[in-house]
Amino acid sequence: MKKNLIFLPLIVAMMTACSSNDPVIDEQPENPVTPEIPVTPDDDDDPAWELTQRLDLTENEKAAVSELNLFSYELMREFSKTGEGVYCCSPASISIYMGMLANATGGESRQQILSAMHLSDMETVNTLNAKLMHYLPCEENGAALSINNRFWVADRFNVAPEFTTTLQDVFNGKVKSVDFSNPMTVPTINKWISDKTNGLIPSLLDGDWKDFVNLDMASANTVYFKGNWSNVFKKSNTVKETFYGSRGNKEVEMMHQETVTGYASNDKFTMVTKSFEGYSVDAEFYLPADGINVKDFTLLLTPEMQQSLNNSVKAYEVTLSLPKFEINCNDEDGKLNRIITDMGVNLSSMDFSSMGLLPGRMELIHKTALKMYEEGAELAAVTGGYDLSLPFEQKYPEVNVNFNRPFCYIIRHSQTGIILMAGVVSDIE
Repeated sequence: MKKNLIFLPLIVAMMTACSSNDPVIDEQPENPVTPEIPVTPDDDDDPAWELTQRLDLTENEKAAVSELNLFSYELMREFSKTGEGVYCCSPASISIYMGMLANATGGESRQQILSAMHLSDMETVNTLNAKLMHYLPCEENGAALSINNRFWVADRFNVAPEFTTTLQDVFNGKVKSVDFSNPMTVPTINKWISDKTNGLIPSLLDGDWKDFVNLDMASANTVYFKGNWSNVFKKSNTVKETFYGSRGNKEVEMMHQETVTGYASNDKFTMVTKSFEGYSVDAEFYLPADGINVKDFTLLLTPEMQQSLNNSVKAYEVTLSLPKFEINCNDEDGKLNRIITDMGVNLSSMDFSSMGLLPGRMELIHKTALKMYEEGAELAAVTGGYDLSLPFEQKYPEVNVNFNRPFCYIIRHSQTGIILMAGVVSDIE
């Protein structure tokens, strides 16, 4: 029975309300008359990165992890206020991206970002991220976790060498000089996003390429994970059953198995855990008690509540019913932008002097995708944004647990407690 050996819940546990509609596919430019952007031999390759299997954190870094965990649950509460629906987010992606953005900015803008994340020491932020970027990515035993970072900067700017070095050394990222007036630039950026998320998220910049010709910079972090359950569901046991959603009942494909796994319960939640084979990632499923509605999920699932349940996990023989589902969350109405602004970061006037860019207005983007099926799960996330100088619009005890009504989930790296994905399934389309 795996528990979190080190509960270091880094990073932003944010719940984004969204629908399960298919992702928007960007319109390709018609009859481009400008030559395609020249591609250097390493254009599509990220820098070489030597990974490590050992994670040693200093006391300052452990403290930073605790503060980031607090930031995570504050974001969850903020997103829970947006109303009922399906929630899906990647805390890891958001946190890494905000760390890069802190390095890209200076002065008051940097202080606002750090303050929103409850951090003050930029050096600790960077040493912590550097260790995580070495430790987390992995591809072995059928499991894969990849993290990628990239900045695309208008070729009229000379990016400060210090920022380029930090992006490489801390985040294993790269700065690319591009011409945003070239019709192929936006499709090239979107292709990078699609490639790094195995096609689950096809784009960062949605719309016509002409909407982005005045950009100073675009940037992104991607997180991708795919793994098989250590104890898979048999497809023959998947049957149509009713899911009692918040917007009505619907017949869905419900997976079933009897398995010895982690189980804990209190007066607010029942928790069941499932492990992925070959890598330290677990899925935690939380079924709220009767009478607790969707809006209250993230208010009640505090770090203290989660830790209490985690500490009481024991092995049970669980008769488990779990819906097979897919979720795509595109943050079309800019929730991440609004929440970060409400936390005190003035995105309308950002100081990008640390990059060597002009002050500008930042628009944040967060997209996620999750597939849950008999063999395992696949998830992808992108957190990014773009900056403009000018205004822009745009024999165990037995128990039966049936997730046949709204529930929430957390998928975390079990050795560190880092939350890769968190969300709510209140309806299944």
